[in-house]
Amino acid sequence: MRTSKRQPQPPATNPPSGVEWQILDKTTKDQIASNRGVVDRYRGQIDKVRKRDIELRLTDRNGKPHAGRTVRLVQTNSDFLWGFCGWGLIQAIRTGKLAELGQERIYRAKADLFNAVNLMHYWVELVCDNAPVSEEFQGFPDYDSLDKSVNWALSNGLAPKGHPIFWPVPKAIPPWLAKYDNATRLKFLEIRVRTIASRFRGRMKLYDAVNEMIWEPVFADTHKRHWPHLSKISRIADDAERVIGWAREEDPGAAYLINDYGVVVGDHEKINIKCHDGSFISRHEQAHRYAELIHELKKRGCAPDAVGIQNFHGSGSCTQDIATIDLLGRDTGLPVHITEFGPGQFVGAMEKAGAPRDEIIERIWEYDEAALTIAFGHPSVDALFFWYGQDYLFDRRGYPGVLYKKLHDLIHHQWRTDVTLRTDADGRVAFRGFCGDYRVRLQPRTNRGQERGIGFNLPQANRGKFKLSLAIAE
Repeated sequence: MRTSKRQPQPPATNPPSGVEWQILDKTTKDQIASNRGVVDRYRGQIDKVRKRDIELRLTDRNGKPHAGRTVRLVQTNSDFLWGFCGWGLIQAIRTGKLAELGQERIYRAKADLFNAVNLMHYWVELVCDNAPVSEEFQGFPDYDSLDKSVNWALSNGLAPKGHPIFWPVPKAIPPWLAKYDNATRLKFLEIRVRTIASRFRGRMKLYDAVNEMIWEPVFADTHKRHWPHLSKISRIADDAERVIGWAREEDPGAAYLINDYGVVVGDHEKINIKCHDGSFISRHEQAHRYAELIHELKKRGCAPDAVGIQNFHGSGSCTQDIATIDLLGRDTGLPVHITEFGPGQFVGAMEKAGAPRDEIIERIWEYDEAALTIAFGHPSVDALFFWYGQDYLFDRRGYPGVLYKKLHDLIHHQWRTDVTLRTDADGRVAFRGFCGDYRVRLQPRTNRGQERGIGFNLPQANRGKFKLSLAIAE
């Protein structure tokens, strides 16, 4: 994109606190889906990026090979996380509406389509009504709805993700904290972090531990906020190091992300609002500040487990989105999670224009299929969480619709492995399969017998041929 030489002028007033992301959400054409050549290139990479060569040796418990036997290898889950926004789920659980047939049908269907869910637990949320919050009133922390949501997710085979532990935007910081000095405020923050990580130890699989810090003041300076607020990277790293450190002490088994929005490599257009220091900044510059933060945390030995980006939904061109993933993933060595994916504002524009529902769904599918293909074919990306546009997954009666079925076929059939093979004389089979959980189904010797099964996991982190010997009793 060509950079304008004219300095932008700020608007008359600063935007409302905490919703500045709306300024960066450009109404654009469906740039990703229109770039078919790039999409096809990443589709061609999926086999290399997501599959591994597998060799299994099947024996009985005494070590005798199951020779010359028919065996079916069925992938039951993907190591790649396909998630959805759980705001509505938490509300349905909190209000008891999940027990209603329509709501239960929708969320059971989502649990069948996705394998992860983003569960919110804001400290407070002063802008959105009925948000899932945990401590609006001092001394009355409430994690019961979140606890029930985590248990629901686990019982339905979903990996629960917590969002967020620490978000330094003023609308997400309890007003009652303002009467304390910074040292005391940090103590309250530490209690929140440790409470969450300890209570959900072993159950919450991953967290957006530190959310949207590149645009915000550090915790000590929230009262000075003027968006965009360009805090020094070293000071942002101080806050991130504290939060991730406290959380890891309580639950070292969970994965902890840093997460941000509005970071786009190649988008050099200056945002039309002065930063707190009087300068102007672009999304490209923010992407490099974000990378600088990651490198600073790595240097300190407290790197996050993954890097979250929210703007993989048409805020920039297809090549810009890929360049951003390259910078934050490949160049840092950390996996990238696309944390808030959706079809962008074109859906709202089509609705406003009165476009038929079938046409809107077709446009969403074109967009989703292209974006998911790029994400799944990129070696740095390990997760994609849907955030917007979930209503179109279902028809007007609340049953899985055309878009749902197309996504289900893509994720569960095209991008999963299901093969039937025959073992050799030593009980071995070899195949190339997608990474994830598998069930080995040894077929019976006779029509009157029953198949026997055993499970194993082919981890995404595996490199080279994956060899495993399995004992299946018969």
